[in-house]
Amino acid sequence: MKSKALLFFILLFIVSSCNSYRTGKIITSGSVIQTAFHKKINYEKLQNWIIITAKVNNSDKEYRFLFDTGAVSVVSSEMAKELGLKNKAENDVGSSNSHRKKTVFTTMEKINIEGIDFEDIGAVIIDFDTSPEIKCLGAEIDGIIGANLMKLAVWQIDYIAETLEFADNQTKLEIDANNVYKIPFTHNRQGSPKVTFPILGKKVKVTFDTGKTGGIGVNRKQFGKFNFENDSIQMVKGIGQTGAGVFGVVTDTSFLVATNQIKIYDLPLDTVIFSTAKKSGSLLGNTFLEDYKVTFNWESKIISLEPQVESKLDLEGFGMGYTLKEDKLIVSFMYENSPAQKANIKLGTQVISVNEHNFEDLTIDSFCAMRKEKLLPDDIEVIQLKYKLPDSDEVKSIELRKTSLF
Repeated sequence: MKSKALLFFILLFIVSSCNSYRTGKIITSGSVIQTAFHKKINYEKLQNWIIITAKVNNSDKEYRFLFDTGAVSVVSSEMAKELGLKNKAENDVGSSNSHRKKTVFTTMEKINIEGIDFEDIGAVIIDFDTSPEIKCLGAEIDGIIGANLMKLAVWQIDYIAETLEFADNQTKLEIDANNVYKIPFTHNRQGSPKVTFPILGKKVKVTFDTGKTGGIGVNRKQFGKFNFENDSIQMVKGIGQTGAGVFGVVTDTSFLVATNQIKIYDLPLDTVIFSTAKKSGSLLGNTFLEDYKVTFNWESKIISLEPQVESKLDLEGFGMGYTLKEDKLIVSFMYENSPAQKANIKLGTQVISVNEHNFEDLTIDSFCAMRKEKLLPDDIEVIQLKYKLPDSDEVKSIELRKTSLF
């Protein structure tokens, strides 16, 4: 299975169970006007996210939404103001990076996706300005289409064709009966699909989350007292900023593990890479799912996976992640024994340049553009890095060569 081990991955917003009757009613409401429908749309791929457009409350404007099975529906504070969406309730919600915050709930009277009208869809109003990474995402989208809307239809994602198909009945979608693996799921109140399966002999509950750009990540607490620094485990340890959510960033110690001890029902798997940290959510994201054509059916509570490409392990990298801080590109994450750590690059190091790209004076716009284009494309094997160590004005230069992180 592929692993974007080099990339600083973002853990996106999910809502915890609603405690009050009022917010629970908002999140569980919703219907579809049309009784029979079948639509197919092309989606935009943005840094391994799925982006679609929709009209809201009879507006002529096409709003951009992240398609996120791991979240409740979300509207930005700007979009809520533009549409005059009213405050219907307030309650605590949580993100996949373990932060919680009292948040405003509202209702979108109508969301029109390719001519199909979803009514009375509950949503959370969010300010996409909690971290540079989330601000970059907020510059690209107006909100999130979450599981509380998706559960009103059957949805099929073709990651190869970059199409999204949805219908009132699964019989209208093409599924190869001779090449499909059916995964039963449960779901929480908002509808996010959860699957329980063993990893390293421990049963873990994981949300199938199209809002996560990476592969499998599991909260370390699900493993009890399991020692990930055991010599028999093929792993690499990392420390620093492990994620950014709508309520802030998280600093943690994490482990990247390669194992053949993952069993998701009868799905054939060889060696799979997963990450684990104490403050992370337990999520399975697009880097795993993109090897399949995926169908989510909330009526049958089955996720259908049709293999499309052969999975490949990606174990090589430079071993560091980065963020924007005070108009500077700063090293915010590091894997042990990686090329970056062996070069004595430390957390807090300022990156001056990578090859011909200079990052001495960054704005949020140039940082977002850099993230969109990828600082370290997959085909780069060697980089020339100029940097300043923390508390130093001396500019140093070094060549880093991509190597195995294990």
